[in-house]
Amino acid sequence: MKDNLKILDVRGLWVHLCSGKKQIPLLRDVSLSLEPGEILGVVGQSGAGKTMLARSLAGLLSPPARVTAGKIRYGGKLLDGAEPAAWNSLRGRGIFVMFQSAVQALNPSLTVGRQLSEAVAVGRKPGPGQRQKAGPGQGRKADVDPVRELLGVVGLSPDLAGRYPFEISGGMKQRIQVATALALRPGVLIADEPTTGLDPVNQEVILGLLSALNRDFGTALIFVSHDIRAVACISRKMLVMEQGRVVEAGYSDQVVASPRSAGARHLVDNMIRLEEGICP
Repeated sequence: MKDNLKILDVRGLWVHLCSGKKQIPLLRDVSLSLEPGEILGVVGQSGAGKTMLARSLAGLLSPPARVTAGKIRYGGKLLDGAEPAAWNSLRGRGIFVMFQSAVQALNPSLTVGRQLSEAVAVGRKPGPGQRQKAGPGQGRKADVDPVRELLGVVGLSPDLAGRYPFEISGGMKQRIQVATALALRPGVLIADEPTTGLDPVNQEVILGLLSALNRDFGTALIFVSHDIRAVACISRKMLVMEQGRVVEAGYSDQVVASPRSAGARHLVDNMIRLEEGICP
């Protein structure tokens, strides 16, 4: 596959925590590639470097952490050392991050409806990596309220538009993050532990919504989780991380069936096995 056909291509990425003369490695020589419409799973135990990778790919590292080596390309464009304005123009429409803690992603001082309205307005403008197919909230019908439509698509009551984030549950907040992504239709969505802390019903709903976003609008998805079962369920390929490096890469079913690395074997051994198989 040629590089110009990859929506995201990362080669030899190193991230260090830089404090004075000390440099502590957080990511070690990480490489990955993502084609348009592909789903890639990233799995590992807590502290493996998964969230650090997600933040690096969206240009969201905070000092003293910084990229010290490697190349990141989005749609063939080199992003290494890009100015903040370049990252800002890319986030949202190009690369959208769905955070593990939805509290961090939603503005506590704005209603749900106001925040979704802003996403709808941004989503109507041309963006990098976007397929032109109109989605929910894109005003396909003049008499349809885009915010109410988005809330309905993710299984929430339209009445939530007038409520603030602190007035709704964690599962609802995660659905609102998905609704925001539906409005923006990004080229790449990075979902960082999106099902952690949710009950099984909400976990299944979130996985289904992310799969639908990928299927219906061609959004490439990086699904980050410590739950190898969930990763294997949603993604065809996966990377296993340990201590900031990729220790195994391959097709999800093969990694689960015959893990080669100690990190992957540990995750598989602790996976909850249900009679119906890998996926719920």
